[in-house]
Amino acid sequence: MSERVEQDFQQADPTRAARDLVPQLDRIVACLDRIERRQEEHSRAYQELKTMFLERRYAQDPALFLPLLRRPAVIPAARKMEILEEAVAAGRITEEEVDRAAPLDALVEGFHRREDRRVYLAVEISWQGTTKDVGRAVERAAIFARALGAEVIPLVAAKELTAPARRMARARGVWWLQDGRAFAPQEIPEEGPESEEA
Repeated sequence: MSERVEQDFQQADPTRAARDLVPQLDRIVACLDRIERRQEEHSRAYQELKTMFLERRYAQDPALFLPLLRRPAVIPAARKMEILEEAVAAGRITEEEVDRAAPLDALVEGFHRREDRRVYLAVEISWQGTTKDVGRAVERAAIFARALGAEVIPLVAAKELTAPARRMARARGVWWLQDGRAFAPQEIPEEGPESEEA
């Protein structure tokens, strides 16, 4: 090491050097925070797109419900609203219940696979089903059951169910439809991702 470099090195103030680095480090941390937020936003948007794809798929292909029903038919959104409005007029449900049930992703009618009787499915559709999806399916199925005066089975159609959603579905009697395979509540496997972000 040259004498000049060695002298500069001995005279260097480490405290000052550290202070000079602080603003640079702050800028780097702020930049990383922005990148992380963008990644989270992109991840949420991607999740929403995947869910929209699934919703469209189930709406256009009633055959996907064949594991649960014979002759399944997805009830159009306009008819779904008529059912709710007629039930309000008849005093079977309230306006508040209409507001809670109207966003149901799909109402499907058909015949029970083992018994010759008409039943309905109240379907919440999500790429990754969470406890929110399970709770909505239960609540909306109960409202449509009163509105229709018929049996309405709560169902979550999802590529995956989180572990908390699986536990809740088993406890609350909610079916799971995954890629053409139907799981009765007691048949839902326990293992699944723990994350409940969706």
